[in-house]
Amino acid sequence: MSNRHVSRSCLTLGLIAYINLTLLASAAYAQGDYSNIFSVSSQEMLVGVDAQTVQQLNTASNAVQKNSNDVNALVTRAVISLNIATRSTYSYQWVHFAAKDLEQALRLDPGNFSAHHNYAMAYYLAGDFGDAQPGMRQAVAHFTRALQIKPDSARTYMGRGWAYLMLGDEAHADADFQKAVQLDPSLRDQLISQADAIRQKRGQKGCVQATIQRMGAYVVDHNARTADQCAAHRGYWTGSECRISTAMAPGPVAAGPQDAATGNRGLSAGNCAPPRDAVNDRYNPRLGGSVVK
Repeated sequence: MSNRHVSRSCLTLGLIAYINLTLLASAAYAQGDYSNIFSVSSQEMLVGVDAQTVQQLNTASNAVQKNSNDVNALVTRAVISLNIATRSTYSYQWVHFAAKDLEQALRLDPGNFSAHHNYAMAYYLAGDFGDAQPGMRQAVAHFTRALQIKPDSARTYMGRGWAYLMLGDEAHADADFQKAVQLDPSLRDQLISQADAIRQKRGQKGCVQATIQRMGAYVVDHNARTADQCAAHRGYWTGSECRISTAMAPGPVAAGPQDAATGNRGLSAGNCAPPRDAVNDRYNPRLGGSVVK
């Protein structure tokens, strides 16, 4: 076996030890079957991770195994995990591992700047699924605590600005961005690139909401007086009336008294309207948009 293969095997064994320790720690907090989400083999976790990074991870893990109260080692291992998370297929697992280390570090040293900053970053990288975005609010809280400890951290201002932007708070985000660039002008490109990506993501979320609203919009076809007539008009019969959905068209499919109430909501604004083509749709200015044939 070549030296390269021997080295790779040793790195894999070191990562197995790290993953097993982390999974054992998380099992105490897991409820139901949620712990199964993180059941990924070490070989899968290593996909795309370079040998040097894995070696750094193993070094930090060895330090934690020697002293589970070593705050610096816990934070170091968490930072490595977060860096891997930004480029790994298994980003959520790596963020989870980092969060567990950072929680332990904060229990041991509640005033640790790096632990607060990186715990906030873990929340930010994990993202949110609900409109309330509790994770992003936690990110703001820990970034704020980190700034109370180290008020001249440009990257913390930048991170908090991103979290504010995810929450739709442009005013606080802009203030943090200005402060970050003032402290470290070299962050400008990275800051702008991520901020643009966040705004794009928020816009897509708005389109999803608009789509759902649009799919609930309809116009009533009063010329269809039976279910069969309604079906022939591509509508659906309910409540003794024929409703024609305006779902994915940026304008109502028929003119009628409900147009203003239902037909012009949702996708006609912004960049959410579906693409038009000359074959499958046409533009009707009286109805206010494209009408799918």
